[in-house]
Amino acid sequence: MMSLSSQHEPTVVVIFGASGDLVQRKIVPALYNLFLDHWLPEPGLSMRLSPVDMHFTYKEAFHTPSPDAYETLLLDVMLGDATLFMRADQEEAAWSVVTSIIEGWEAVKPPDFPNYSSGTWGPETADRIITGDGGRHIPKHEEEIG
Repeated sequence: MMSLSSQHEPTVVVIFGASGDLVQRKIVPALYNLFLDHWLPEPGLSMRLSPVDMHFTYKEAFHTPSPDAYETLLLDVMLGDATLFMRADQEEAAWSVVTSIIEGWEAVKPPDFPNYSSGTWGPETADRIITGDGGRHIPKHEEEIG
C-alpha cells in the first residue's frame, strides 16, 4: 500500500479482485486523486508511483520506453494470473450478448450510416462534428508519443 499526502484526502491504492460497489466507492476516487495530484504508475512490473508533469511522455518522464501491449499481455499469460482473463463460460456469455447485437445491426441497416474505408481518417461527418465546435484533428505526426 502507498499513501500520498496532498490537498485532497489521503489516497491508498489497493488493487485486487474487487466486487460490489468497492470499485466505485474506493478505487475510482483513489485513482482520480492520484491523477489530480499528478502521480502516475511507472512503466514495468513494479507498482511504484511517481510525480509527473502532466505534459509528458513516459519515455521522457521515466527514461524508459513503455512496454508494448503485447509484451504485457504475454507476460501476464506466462505468469498465469487468471484474474486478468475471462473464463471460457464468461467469454461465451459475453459473445452471446454481442452476437445478438451484431445480428440486429445486420438485420436493420441505418439509412444514412457514415461508414468509411479502413486506414482513413474516418467519415467527413466526423470532421464536421469536430470543426463545428472549433476543434481540429491532430495530424498523425503530432499524436505520436515517445
